[in-house]
Amino acid sequence: MEDRSEKEPFDIECEFIIGAEGRSSVTRDYMGIEVSEKKYNHHFLTVTFPRPLDMTKGRIVSTYQSFLGLFPLPNEEVRSVYLIPAGEYKSLRKKPISEFHKLYIDLCPDLKGYVDQITEWKLIQLMVPMKYHADTYVKDHLALIGDAAHTVHPMAGEGMNMAIQDGSVLGELLCDMYASGRLDPANLEWYPKVRKRRVSHQLHLSHLSALAYSYPYRPVGWLRNKSLQRMEKDRVSQFKQMLNISGLGMWRETVYDRMVQGGLLPLRKSFLSNEEKLGASFTEEQDYPWKEKEELI
Repeated sequence: MEDRSEKEPFDIECEFIIGAEGRSSVTRDYMGIEVSEKKYNHHFLTVTFPRPLDMTKGRIVSTYQSFLGLFPLPNEEVRSVYLIPAGEYKSLRKKPISEFHKLYIDLCPDLKGYVDQITEWKLIQLMVPMKYHADTYVKDHLALIGDAAHTVHPMAGEGMNMAIQDGSVLGELLCDMYASGRLDPANLEWYPKVRKRRVSHQLHLSHLSALAYSYPYRPVGWLRNKSLQRMEKDRVSQFKQMLNISGLGMWRETVYDRMVQGGLLPLRKSFLSNEEKLGASFTEEQDYPWKEKEELI
């Protein structure tokens, strides 16, 4: 390695190397792991700016052609994502910044006087959504977490949730390995045993959501908006969606769920019991199974 302050190479010795460098992971490359990227026909503009004081809850504004997501932050700011067709970014940047303001204000007039405070295009980032899932998380003494192992369409924050949960499982595993003095790299295999199936489930759900924004046609937009509204009102669908997005549990949707969301069946008014909710949530034993089995080697 090279010390950037002294520009002198030096060696670091360690038992394990964790690749958490995101999409362009040098650790993944060193492990010889290739990923097959699925790209989408849309990109996102993303930027943070001051928000109205009464904008304290997340908001999604959607038409058949457009999508604007607003996510309130501390310090009276809001993080935003705005959908654009793939390849349109360069032509947009040639226009005055007022054209960017207009995109936001047309969809959400409340932002007038706030998004206008973005004065230069260079303050706005381009987010290129893609999806991939590495076949292998662990090789010898190396392991991948977060975007180095899997990337998800940025529809509802699943990528951040998955990275945190990767860190929780792998971090707890490493702590137990060091505490017990059992540093055989084979123990790292517990990490993909816990995480890989869960990640696959979240990637699948996110991909389905992404497809709903990939077709700019009025019937698709109408069905998408209707489904989102019904999912919010139907208590079972809402809980399942939030549970699956969070990664704190797994509750697969059924044909009945889809028919409720599409308006073919009436909304359910019954509440889920705590027992039903807990039954779909991951337990500590499921998150850290090696603790119960005491199978570290």
